Amino acid sequence: MNLCDPCETAGTCIKRGECIFENPRARARFADEPGVSWWHVIVMIEKHSYTHAAIAAAIGSYRGTVEDWKNGGAEPRHEMGERLCALWRVVTGRPHEEIPRKLEKSLSASEFRDLGTPRQRKTGIPAD
Repeated sequence: MNLCDPCETAGTCIKRGECIFENPRARARFADEPGVSWWHVIVMIEKHSYTHAAIAAAIGSYRGTVEDWKNGGAEPRHEMGERLCALWRVVTGRPHEEIPRKLEKSLSASEFRDLGTPRQRKTGIPAD
């Protein structure tokens, strides 16, 4: 897997050519963007017959580390995150803009329960 030139420079965002650590405008623009959903990224790569060991080998990491990222126990550091995103793009054939993102706000169990079933939401019947 070949990484693009900007990825090889620490602090430079993929395909954008701007160092987010040195450019306050770039830093502000990316601060509002929801983070990457690493679980979704890894699952989408797995759907193309990659194991955790194969993902780790492709990006220069360890199988256990990839499992931790998928299970939410940790998040990849910048360089490994860029490599994982690059692998996702190569494997899925999708552009960087379509990388799976986290929800802006996660619902608590009670908030989710208050939404009711899809049928209740569609018909307007209140949840129990």
